[in-house]
Amino acid sequence: LQTFALMQADKNGSAFTGGALAKWYLRKLARYMPLNVVAMMFTLFVLPMIGNGPIWNTFKTATQGCTSNWWTNVLWLNNLYPAAYEEKCLPWTWFVPCYVQLSMLVPIIVGLYKKIENKCIAGLIFAALGFVALAAQFIFVFTSDVGGTMVMNDVFFSKVFMNSLSHLFTFLFGT
Repeated sequence: LQTFALMQADKNGSAFTGGALAKWYLRKLARYMPLNVVAMMFTLFVLPMIGNGPIWNTFKTATQGCTSNWWTNVLWLNNLYPAAYEEKCLPWTWFVPCYVQLSMLVPIIVGLYKKIENKCIAGLIFAALGFVALAAQFIFVFTSDVGGTMVMNDVFFSKVFMNSLSHLFTFLFGT
C-alpha cells in the first residue's frame, strides 16, 4: 500500500524531490506519534491513579521501564533499545517502531525500481535483495544464540523478534 501510494504520488514526477521526500518521511514519523505519546502518558500518569487489585503489581512491573526509557518510544527505538524486555517502555508496542523503521526504506526501494529501465533486471535485483535479507536474518538469529523460537523464550522475543531485521524479508515482499 505504501509503494502504491508513493507511485501514485509520483505520476507527475514530483514525489522524489527533496521537499516531497522530507514531507513523506516527516508524515510517516509523525503519523503515529500523537497516539503513542497519549498511550504512554495515560499508562504512566492516569492508570496508576485508577488501578488496584491482586495483579496490579504485574502492571507496575510491566510499565516500570517507562520511568527511564520513555524516550525510546518517542524516537521509535523501543523495539531495539533497551535489549531486555523488562526494561522496555510499553514493550507491547514494539511493532509500531518496527513498521516505521522499515517504512523508511520504501522511497529508496521505489526510487531504485523507477531508475532501473529493464524491469526483469529490477526483479532480479530485488530477488537478490530479498535473499540477502533472508540470509541476514538467518545469520542474526544463529549468532544471537537465543534459540530458534519465541515460545517460552522472552530473550528471543526481545532480542530477535522485535528487531526490524527479523521482518525485513517479509516487508520487502509486502512492500
